[in-house]
Amino acid sequence: MSNRYVIFPLVAGIVAVGGIALGRRAVVHMGKQPDGTFVVSSGQRIEAGTIAFDGRPVDLALHPNGSVVAVLGQNKIFLVNKSGVIANTDVPLGAGASSQGLIWNTTGTRLYASVSNGTIVEATYENDKLEKARTFTPKPADAKGNPRPAGLALTRDGKTLYAACIDRNAIAELSLESGQFVKEYKSENLPFDVKLSTHESMLLASNWGGRIAPEEDETLEAAGAVIVVRPYGGTATGSVSR
Repeated sequence: MSNRYVIFPLVAGIVAVGGIALGRRAVVHMGKQPDGTFVVSSGQRIEAGTIAFDGRPVDLALHPNGSVVAVLGQNKIFLVNKSGVIANTDVPLGAGASSQGLIWNTTGTRLYASVSNGTIVEATYENDKLEKARTFTPKPADAKGNPRPAGLALTRDGKTLYAACIDRNAIAELSLESGQFVKEYKSENLPFDVKLSTHESMLLASNWGGRIAPEEDETLEAAGAVIVVRPYGGTATGSVSR
């Protein structure tokens, strides 16, 4: 009987020590880890070799020659390559970045970014330098409010830019030769992105808010658009329009 009492505390002690050891091993601190990865405050693990920079990226655009990547940051655009952030390539946007929208022209000499104040910023790229150029407004001259541009599409000849304007339920067409708004094409609710077909004969818009609501649908007003919703309030549809 006494041997059992001796063995039990011994086993309990081993389990307790093992539990403490496992507990210590389970503690992971933020920052760089021994395997080269990084752990951030949310508990997410970032792979080794990742390029670090201040702020959160909103969108990325690979240069046509594959040498650099443009980053749409919270209030600026800048360039990175496989070695890291390229010094002296910051271009301030003048306001916060939009929800997305960053595109190079086919020659890689100009870059376009959507901005939350309702404009699109153009930057020129030459000799490893990115410099701010023109600013465009993707809406009719007499239109009120912020069009809230997001995704962008560009013709191969670099002469025409299209912008998905969330708060206008439309795709805006801009002439890059004149720098002026040309016209807009109505989409469905809250267009988020726009693409050109291969032959550039068709525009495709991805609509956050889905189809236009008929009278019998249950709806909710959101961002100035009437959205079809499910009984519990969630968006019922998404859509692609052309």
